[in-house]
Amino acid sequence: MVFLSSLIAKLIAKLKSVSVLFCKYRRYVCAALAVFILTGIFLLFLKVSSSGKSALALTFESEASDFSAAGSSKVLALNRNGKKGSVLSKKGSSAYFAFTDGQKKKIAAEFSKNGDGAFSLLVKVKKLSEKQLAALSGMKESGIQKNFSFGFLYEEDFLPSGKLKKNIGGRALVSADLTDFAALEDQHFTVCMCLPSDSKIPDESGILQKIPCGFFVYSSLPVSFPAVQFGRAAVGWSISGNFYAFAPNGGTVVRGAASFDFSGASLVFPAQNTEKTVLPQFFIGFDRGQGSAGSEENFKTIKVAFGGETFSFYRTNSKNQSSFQVLPAAALKNCYQIVTPGENSHLINSILLKASSPDLLKLKDRNVLKPIKADPGLIISWNSSSWRGRDYELFEWDLFPKILIFDTRSYSVQDDFFRRLAFYVEKAGYRGRLLTDMELGSLHGYNAHDYSAESLANFFEKARTEGVALNPKEYLLCDILVENGIILRSSDGSYSAGSGAVISISQESSQWLRRTFLAHECWHGIFFIDADFRNAVGAVYYTMDPVCLEFLKQFWSTQATLSYDTSDIYLMHNELMGYLMQQSLRETKRYFVSVANRGSVQRNQKATADYVIKTQAAGFEDSAKILDTYAFDNWGYGAGRVWLISR
Repeated sequence: MVFLSSLIAKLIAKLKSVSVLFCKYRRYVCAALAVFILTGIFLLFLKVSSSGKSALALTFESEASDFSAAGSSKVLALNRNGKKGSVLSKKGSSAYFAFTDGQKKKIAAEFSKNGDGAFSLLVKVKKLSEKQLAALSGMKESGIQKNFSFGFLYEEDFLPSGKLKKNIGGRALVSADLTDFAALEDQHFTVCMCLPSDSKIPDESGILQKIPCGFFVYSSLPVSFPAVQFGRAAVGWSISGNFYAFAPNGGTVVRGAASFDFSGASLVFPAQNTEKTVLPQFFIGFDRGQGSAGSEENFKTIKVAFGGETFSFYRTNSKNQSSFQVLPAAALKNCYQIVTPGENSHLINSILLKASSPDLLKLKDRNVLKPIKADPGLIISWNSSSWRGRDYELFEWDLFPKILIFDTRSYSVQDDFFRRLAFYVEKAGYRGRLLTDMELGSLHGYNAHDYSAESLANFFEKARTEGVALNPKEYLLCDILVENGIILRSSDGSYSAGSGAVISISQESSQWLRRTFLAHECWHGIFFIDADFRNAVGAVYYTMDPVCLEFLKQFWSTQATLSYDTSDIYLMHNELMGYLMQQSLRETKRYFVSVANRGSVQRNQKATADYVIKTQAAGFEDSAKILDTYAFDNWGYGAGRVWLISR
């Protein structure tokens, strides 16, 4: 008890001593306590202001084609700039962002579904004063840049605690000089960087590796980031959209229609057409010309070099010509190389490389069913080594959907597809009848073909109702036509016409014959599907030089390899148009005079042949000019040219 009392007395004495000291030094103690509390509050503020949800939202292209808020969710901020979604320092600093677990799962799911993917960041460059712009201009003249960089963050960039490492190491970047975008008003541009394709990302335990966990941005001018989006891969640029897209190896933004290195796109897209992969496509956008349809100033030839190959694009203000042209990478000798706009490049507003439709991989018994959309000018010299099939490649005219173009490896393959059809549809003495294989024997069909949806449907319906056995290629043709809606198959197995047409050429023809045949057959394809064009042809038919018309009728009926049924007015209109439009206007006279001088023609129809020679085929030239003008005004085509791309 005495001990306890003594202990309490000592404690009271100590407290009195502390109290005396506190009174003596209370100002210093309070100040220290205040500093401690304020430091804690400041550290808490820094933590709150530099972590958590960012002002920046992630959208998905599958849910919104642009950067709209549909399906958006905030990304995580890893520093104060990331929290604000901007870099406002004029001395240069970085913003760091991470994806939430939910976002990462969705990114992986979208990537796995499509086999490719890319992140696009919308960047707003803050407006500058005239004084600031003048200073930047002087810096640029001195070779000083205002740098901007965009790159990805990966799992290895984070500590086990989830914090970002202080040093994250080098990596591929998309860079830009912001002096190119500085102005008196806010400016926007979009940078995009692709991920390597799924075939080039290691897959361990079912988890796709090397998909970014976040991204970072460095800027030496004030910028903000209104949105970021994950979508399909694209490589290239668009002036009108201020859009610059790069492969996984990154690159540097260059404004304007400049050369662009597409070699890195091999990390994103397949290297060749196979049963499981299909090469991508270039989408080339153009500005409209200033002239009116049909005027000389309206017609422009734009040159673009794809590596060592130069392509010419023919552009007009023709009412049906699209504002962009599709160039399948399979048409190129080497699809991943430097692309350089040349003559009239100021009319190009975009060159973007994107994945082809997965529908192109649809096969039946290893035979392709879906066509590659292409301009006919590309088909003429298309390398068969890039075909998806062994015996043929299937195309669809890009300007005229539902016109299918078959290119066959040989005349023999072409005959298997179309010879029986030729006799059923066009050959005098055989029309409307299905010949058996024995009856066909060694009879010659054509070296190029064209058929309407109605003729094709009638052919297969007659074979069905009469029980005529067809060959494997004809059954395959039927499947292709049904797959693409050229003919329709009802639930009872009957066939009816859908819409469109089919034309065919062969690799066995020489290059100049392929060009002539394709022009001839393509004009037939337009004739089948366009009523206005048929009316224009009809007007020419009934007003042209009657002796020239009679010359052609005699030629068609007396040549053993043709044997056209001249009682079929629809066929006569169609063939007249084909013969007038299969060569250029400067070749019209030479062609028809040459035909008139043939020995067989002189024997069979000397009077009309001599008339064509005497008049130098003037009647044919006059009629061809009328149709040539019509074609140019409507599509930008001309006699002898049904393509808007050539090489």
